Amino acid sequence: MLIPMQWRARFAVKAFLPTLPTLPWLLFPLALQTLVTGCATTRPPADTFVTLSLDASATVNPDSLGRPAPILVGIYDLKTTAAFNASGFAPLQDHAKASLGDNLVAFEQLILRPGEQRTLERTLERTGDARARSLGVVAGYRELNRHVWRVAIPLPAAAEPSLLTLWPSEPQRLVVHVKLDDSGIVVRTLNRNPR
Repeated sequence: MLIPMQWRARFAVKAFLPTLPTLPWLLFPLALQTLVTGCATTRPPADTFVTLSLDASATVNPDSLGRPAPILVGIYDLKTTAAFNASGFAPLQDHAKASLGDNLVAFEQLILRPGEQRTLERTLERTGDARARSLGVVAGYRELNRHVWRVAIPLPAAAEPSLLTLWPSEPQRLVVHVKLDDSGIVVRTLNRNPR
């Protein structure tokens, strides 16, 4: 008996299609594989948000008559502190990029008046080659040899995400209080992940 051509085509397609109850079992592993590989990304460490509180005392940086004077402050995001600790004041303040080279991630200067308090919000890059591992502070005291004019503050290690991270990790938060007084720079408190 001859089967018409259109019936043969239908029979051939129907023979190779899975029945309806087995179709979900074939799609489930494919959906699971897509879900797992989509969530199993290794993200770079989250950036660190720093709240830097600078507080100049009312008697900071006195002149020859004992009157307080404004002070120049430099803030450095650093990969390493070796070049920072080895450099003098003038190269750090005037030629930061040249004296620190690739160790410098970012640099900012500001002037504080006696008794002034200022809060800076900074985002430190913690990914790739521009990974900041320390925060440097330099203050331009009138008599450098009588004051602590340079401080390097180590940052907490960036949290590495696990292999299977389903939710993005929360960025690290760091609060640093720096006091500029008659003895020099003093890091008063260093709070990691404050709540």
